Amino acid sequence: MHNDTQNQAVIELDDPIKRGDSFITSLTVRKPKAGALRGISLIELANLNVSALQIVLPRITEPTLTAHDIANMDPADLLAVGAEVAGFFGEQSRSPFGIPGEVEDAMADIAGVFHWTPAAMDGFTIDELMAWRERARQRSGAE
Repeated sequence: MHNDTQNQAVIELDDPIKRGDSFITSLTVRKPKAGALRGISLIELANLNVSALQIVLPRITEPTLTAHDIANMDPADLLAVGAEVAGFFGEQSRSPFGIPGEVEDAMADIAGVFHWTPAAMDGFTIDELMAWRERARQRSGAE
């Protein structure tokens, strides 16, 4: 596995995924933006919960993985891919206010102060989302 940039990683699979007559031997995993994390518990994703990974990986992998692909992955490969995803949530993602349970919670906090719609925040990286959430917390006076 190696990082091409801070926004994506290429992971060589120990056990290639068979799809039709071909095999997927490596995956490119992109750092998810806020829109790709909708409906996902950030805590479960950071804890490498398989159900959370099955939802988010099809949104951020190239080639695009299916739920069937993920369900049939070698556990070591799934752990490697999941660890890469969790690694995208570095220390800069954490605010003193804490990581919300779901991305929608952060979006709601921001919307309540800045009156932005969730769609306006879909393109935010998790770092940007957390930074704006912290600004919203400061402006609202919440502790």
